[in-house]
Order: sequence, then C-alpha cells, then structure tokens
Amino acid sequence: MSYQPPPPHSSYSSPPPANIYTPEEIALKMQAREWATQAIVIAIVGFVILGIFLAPFAIWRARQAKRVLLPGEVGRGSADAAETLSWIVLGLAAVRFVCGVVLVGLIVIDILTAM
Repeated sequence: MSYQPPPPHSSYSSPPPANIYTPEEIALKMQAREWATQAIVIAIVGFVILGIFLAPFAIWRARQAKRVLLPGEVGRGSADAAETLSWIVLGLAAVRFVCGVVLVGLIVIDILTAM
C-alpha cells in the first residue's frame, strides 16, 4: 500500500449549496420582515403618543415576526427591539396610571379634609 495523494482541488468539484428554503418559506420570511418593520414603527409611534393602545399591537406583530425569523436573520433584531420598546411603553403607562390614581386620591383627601 503506497501513499495516494488527494485529487487536485477543482472549483467544479461540488455544486453550489442549494437554497434550504422553499419559495413559500421565502415568501413567509419576507412577510415576517415586513411585520418586524411594522412592529418597530408602531412601537416608536406608541412611545410618543397613544402607547397604551399601540403597544399591545406592536408586541403582537413582533411576536408574529419572531415565530418565523431565526436569530441572526434580517428583521429579527427589529422584532426584538419592537417587543422590548413596547413592553417599556406599557410599563410607563402603568406607572402613569398609578401616579394618576395616587394624585386623584391626594386631591380627594385634601378636599375632604378642607371641609
């Protein structure tokens, strides 16, 4: 048994890698990227105005996108950012609500004690 050198490398030795996604999966991933973009836009608008109403919709859209997009794929970061920002908006809305209730309570107590 003598030593056999490996065959010379040829650029045509193997075919290019095949696309691992079907056309339907590609269309779904493109749709998910649109959902991620919609989610981040809605989250940013919700941060400025009407966050209590827009944040749940942004979370829903972001989760739709995250179900389809794998970590590292285009659009996944936008979906993550949109979901995080929307949860922050909802948290701030809850804090504003609690502060409003406390403020109204203090005003009522002040009015009742002034009588």
